[in-house]
Amino acid sequence: MLSSETPAGSINETVHPRWSAMWDAGLQVGDAFDTGTPSPCLLNEIANDRVPLGRALVPGCGRGYDVYALASPARVAVGVELSETAMQAARAFQYPCVTPENATFKQGNFFELDPQDKFDFIYDYTFLCALEPSVRPKWARQMGELTKPGGLLLTLVFPICEKIGGPPFAVNLQLVEDLLMTGPEAGKWKKEVLEILPPELSHKGRDGGAQGFVQPGMIAGGSAFSGIGRWTRL
Repeated sequence: MLSSETPAGSINETVHPRWSAMWDAGLQVGDAFDTGTPSPCLLNEIANDRVPLGRALVPGCGRGYDVYALASPARVAVGVELSETAMQAARAFQYPCVTPENATFKQGNFFELDPQDKFDFIYDYTFLCALEPSVRPKWARQMGELTKPGGLLLTLVFPICEKIGGPPFAVNLQLVEDLLMTGPEAGKWKKEVLEILPPELSHKGRDGGAQGFVQPGMIAGGSAFSGIGRWTRL
């Protein structure tokens, strides 16, 4: 269904059918954007007690690796995906988890989540880059609505590269800072950390290495880095 903000005859980029089409075609572990494992960066954040307890949200969670990693006796993790096929894959995936009952999955639209239903922690990894650039201000607004005051937004920023078109669309650290810290969102966040990730905390191929991420539209000879941003909701 088109939103009231979407011109007749165009695609509503917040519910773009490309994602369901990819999952319905039989996306396997390790295919395309499926990493096969939780993010090393997220595991490091958890191990160093930098992820709040309570309720966590992972929009665009895919097969749910990071949702399972976040689930713990004191943390309920919710993964949201547009694709029902992705939800079925996440629920069926056998990932070692101490409290699998606290890893939950919901088929739905991040942009339609109830802003009254807030989270202590939200994790974005390759969700922002999947959105057509015109949707980015809506992303920032919804992140502000869904994060509890004092809660944490962790943005794993990828792909940081020179690239035309998408998805994934090229992103960078300054882009995320501008989205969260200027314009209508100014005053909602405190920047805690914003920097390039070291290779050991990046997924293989997403660390700027010469044999890494390659996509149509990338500038010849380029490579893609990952970055991290931690943002506290004021």
